[in-house]
Amino acid sequence: MLTPFQMLVSGIVLGLTLGLSPSPVMTLSISKTIQYGVKEGIKIAFAPLITDLPIALVSILIISRLPNREQYLGGIFIMGALFIARLGIRGIRTKGLDIGPDMKSPDSFKQGVITNFLNPNVYVFWFTIGSVAVVDSWTENPLSSVMYLFGFYTLLIGSRVVLSLVISKSKVFKHPKAYIIAMRVLGLILIGFAGYYGYQGILSLVH
Repeated sequence: MLTPFQMLVSGIVLGLTLGLSPSPVMTLSISKTIQYGVKEGIKIAFAPLITDLPIALVSILIISRLPNREQYLGGIFIMGALFIARLGIRGIRTKGLDIGPDMKSPDSFKQGVITNFLNPNVYVFWFTIGSVAVVDSWTENPLSSVMYLFGFYTLLIGSRVVLSLVISKSKVFKHPKAYIIAMRVLGLILIGFAGYYGYQGILSLVH
């Protein structure tokens, strides 16, 4: 199992990648920042603190109670690896962002919560690699789970807060090279993590 530091790094990479990857939540955050200012964009960045908790608790409860958990976890690890690999490939293929149509209502936090709650990526993440990482690391060393969640949410939220700040200052966000390079580097790192989790999944299935 990964050490607490390695789990922290894993959470940081996943949080940063999901935080910066094009998604309905990011589109909403960028649109609100451009139209109403940085405070509205930051409100949306904190939406996962409300929406993720019930999803995470249900997924962790289900995973922790599975019979013959090794076999089930092997399959879940592999599905999670495919999910992470998909994120990595998407990051490598990043060409820029499309902020989408204007959104007129300034009710940012409420819209952010609804958008994130309806985002399928949240469910895929927590019912695959997210819940498995928390459950398994907690069994080995509770500190690993804490470090994983700390790194994940700090970077998931922090990256979107920083993005809102940058957008509010520049007012322009058209295919920045720095963003594209960062997403491609993160994509390669994620593919590495996908390989590791896929390997762990295969080991669980064959034992």
